Amino acid sequence: MRKTVVRAGMTLVTIIVMLLVGVALVQDYTRADTLVSMGDIWSMIALYEDSLGVFSEVDRDDFIQPPYPEPGDTLVSLQGLPGTLDNYFTVFTTETPPGVVVPLEFKHGDSLYATRVETRSIPLLLHIVVVPGFILRFLIAVSLVTVGLWAFAKRPDSRAVRVLALFCYSLALMMTFLFLSVAPAYARFHIPFEEEVYQIVGLLSWLAAPLWLNLQFVFPREKSWYLRRRPLFDLLCYAPPLLVMLMAASAAHRLLPWLPKLSDGLPVLQVVITAYFTLGTILMFRSLGAAADKVEHRMVRLVLWGSVPGLLLLFLIMLAGTVFRDWWSSVPYVARLFVFDGLFLVLLLIPVSFAFAFGKYRLLEVEGRVRRGTLFVLVNASLLALLLVMVYKAGGWLITVAGSRGPAPLLVVSIGVAVGFAPAQRKIRNWLEDRFYPERERLRTLLRDFIGLTRDIGDRDEFWLTLEEKLSQGLETESVMPVIFDARSENAVEICRGEPAPFSRGSRLSRRLAQYARPMLVDEIIASGRLGLDMEQIRWFHARETALLLPLIGHGGLLGFVATGGKTTGEDYTHAEMEILSSLAAQIGVAAENLELLREKVEKEKLEEQLQIARGIQKSLLPLELPETPGLEAAASITFCLEVAGDFYDMVTLEGGRTMFSLGDVTGKGMGPALLTANLQASLRAITEVGLTLPAVVSRVNRLMFENTPDEFFVTFFTALFEPDSRKLEWVNAGHNPPILLRASGAVEKLEQGGLLLGVMRDAAYRSGTTILYPGDLLVLYTDGVSEAMSPSGEEFGEDRIEALVTAGRNLPLQDLIDRLEAGVRAHTGSGDFADDFTVMFVRVKD
Repeated sequence: MRKTVVRAGMTLVTIIVMLLVGVALVQDYTRADTLVSMGDIWSMIALYEDSLGVFSEVDRDDFIQPPYPEPGDTLVSLQGLPGTLDNYFTVFTTETPPGVVVPLEFKHGDSLYATRVETRSIPLLLHIVVVPGFILRFLIAVSLVTVGLWAFAKRPDSRAVRVLALFCYSLALMMTFLFLSVAPAYARFHIPFEEEVYQIVGLLSWLAAPLWLNLQFVFPREKSWYLRRRPLFDLLCYAPPLLVMLMAASAAHRLLPWLPKLSDGLPVLQVVITAYFTLGTILMFRSLGAAADKVEHRMVRLVLWGSVPGLLLLFLIMLAGTVFRDWWSSVPYVARLFVFDGLFLVLLLIPVSFAFAFGKYRLLEVEGRVRRGTLFVLVNASLLALLLVMVYKAGGWLITVAGSRGPAPLLVVSIGVAVGFAPAQRKIRNWLEDRFYPERERLRTLLRDFIGLTRDIGDRDEFWLTLEEKLSQGLETESVMPVIFDARSENAVEICRGEPAPFSRGSRLSRRLAQYARPMLVDEIIASGRLGLDMEQIRWFHARETALLLPLIGHGGLLGFVATGGKTTGEDYTHAEMEILSSLAAQIGVAAENLELLREKVEKEKLEEQLQIARGIQKSLLPLELPETPGLEAAASITFCLEVAGDFYDMVTLEGGRTMFSLGDVTGKGMGPALLTANLQASLRAITEVGLTLPAVVSRVNRLMFENTPDEFFVTFFTALFEPDSRKLEWVNAGHNPPILLRASGAVEKLEQGGLLLGVMRDAAYRSGTTILYPGDLLVLYTDGVSEAMSPSGEEFGEDRIEALVTAGRNLPLQDLIDRLEAGVRAHTGSGDFADDFTVMFVRVKD
């Protein structure tokens, strides 16, 4: 029940915040759009509802002629109306175009002066500041609300997540309701009770400070001392700022008369808020020192770098606007807008850092980018400030020396300083990086040496041993384990041990390594659960104490990865080391790929040499010339589609002048089928000598194939026995293409009787077929490499074409007939090469 109520309450708060932020951002857009399109005067005036306005900045371009007011002068009237807030926006409305002349009066000391102003479009500098300010404020507000909503949706029952969501919501409200760079009067629409809504929401947004403190009680995990006294700590966390807010609101609106009144509660509230922010930051530093593991340490460090600089700047600006209000008001309006833009830019890091911290993923990489971004902003801001001072001082000196009041001296100085800005910025940043990250140069030097050595390394083992040595020195780790994917099986193999690793090229981890192409920390992969590692993979990492995975990517994609252990010093890896490894991973991958290609080339050459030997042996097993057979003439041909073939044919003469001829086709291509054909041919000859019947011979061969060959191999087979005295032909067809018997009379028969393919069933039964042959009869035996040869359009050559072609040339010499059939098949396929082994045997009965 309690969980349901909490969820419902958080959901309601989320909806209200989204509505408020949405309305505020739309209003902010209309204010910014109005400001850049309307006509107005651009001297800055502090306007009040019940008193006359006061000039804070004077832009003389607004005035048609003297006299000109000075900062501190009072705006007495404009167009005859008193110079109050309402009257100002009555004269200068959102529809006022440029070029409108308005008379006004101002008071300087005790003197009253009359002058005229002319409305004009927004100055370029102000335009440059206002538009990016709106964009940045929009991004920070949307990012904060999105992170809060995402975190609550992912883990709605987590107290830490709820506090994070409320902290993000309060900051988003603060950005949209307190930090207004354009006056509310410029909005194109208004909501009911707008002033009260802005005041209440702006006041509530100050809850960001106690929420920041409360967040440190529960992040990265709930503190034990907080769990023991949670109600007390919650009361101490929220009661004081809420009380100060109520007292300030009561004084301003005469509410709650029983409360003590604070005539000006904002400075007091600012002190309380600053104290809470400081205490929360101190607790975060304590959490950093008390982190339970490296992942938790990275989480806290990332949030520290991503949040503290922005929050520090935020509260400094608030302090300036409340405690030092007069000084802050004297700062030029454009300068204040520049400060706001810088604040929004830095605050953008808060939702990013929290999103990655709670996701426990890519923590070190994001922290590195945040730190480098912060360093970049600090260096450039310092140089820009120095540039402005130099331009101002040097320009004044040149004006004095040259005696010129024109823009030329300032232009000369500005160009000179701008030319030197970029080189100075690079040198300072590089010096700071070398100063703060000395390990970067050490690791870079070691790996450069390794890349140089790879040009002279031709041995695979030496390459990996050298890489292990350099990485061990550079990263101060003892465990370096290269893992490479086997090109044939796509599974991973540990190079040094030669053992299989529980990874495949198609796994989520491998795909992420290939896509990300950067080092990844194993503890973050496991803690985040993003890549779905199975227990075998996790055990593999733990057994080798793996801390980091360095992907090896070549031109052909992911080759594998290098698994490195933790540092011998017990320290964590730094983002500087990760960046160096990222930049050199591709070079290492290409070097490894080249070495693998060289090794594969050598192995391929050896394999080709062995295949040539096997080809010669296989061809020698086939009868080069068919034996003289009583009553028959025969011819055969085989063309390998690869170095070795899965087809075979044979013809042997038996006792009594009988002749046995056979033809077969083992499934598949390559060395495996070639070895099986040799085995089948030898077994057939051996069993034939025993004197069994033809079906018994085939049954015995089938049993041998079933018992001694892998399940994926089987054989289509045809064998026949011819007795010259009776011209009787007996045959067994074991699943082979039925041979074609062309009778001298012109009749055509198919020899189909037999049984299953060889090697499918151990005790398969076979029966034989018989027929009497007559002089001129022609028997055509072929494999599927002939009948299934494909044309470019996908049409098979087919049995009908074989029959027609052989019938047309049946009186030709048998070898000429074979050549004619081969030429016909080549013409059909449109290619000089066959996709499968091409095997035929022609047997003709003599007169």
